[in-house]
Amino acid sequence: MKSDEYLPEVKKLTMICKTCFTWAGISIEHEECDLRASLVCRRCCCAGHSTAECDYENICNPTCLEDLIPSDIKERYGIISNTEYIYFNDDKRKAHPIRNLDIINKDKWIREFMKNQNIHTARKCEDNIAKILEWAAKCGLNVRFLNEEL
Repeated sequence: MKSDEYLPEVKKLTMICKTCFTWAGISIEHEECDLRASLVCRRCCCAGHSTAECDYENICNPTCLEDLIPSDIKERYGIISNTEYIYFNDDKRKAHPIRNLDIINKDKWIREFMKNQNIHTARKCEDNIAKILEWAAKCGLNVRFLNEEL
């Protein structure tokens, strides 16, 4: 007899998989989620989580203009130069119109937005707006606060 036969079976507690519920809309209990394992984050390029769940906050700035060219194109055309890139940390530059973000200017909507973006909330609405504007500046977004619902 094996020693394993005398051990009582321990039932592992499982919960409904949040990934399957969020992405597929189904309630399944399992230990390892195949759907979660197939997710690839676009921010850090790691598997196992979505971009919305990513906590990678490192913002890389190019050191030369050629860093802005994809490596396959550099290889195809034989680009080997390193032209100096001057980075201007200028808040006066406006974000591209496609980078606009509209938020309803009501406390409940602001807190919901902050929760979805993993931004810690403060007690005062003005402090929350300041945190959103700071977060948006780091992401290169332009935020508009709307007084009415869309």
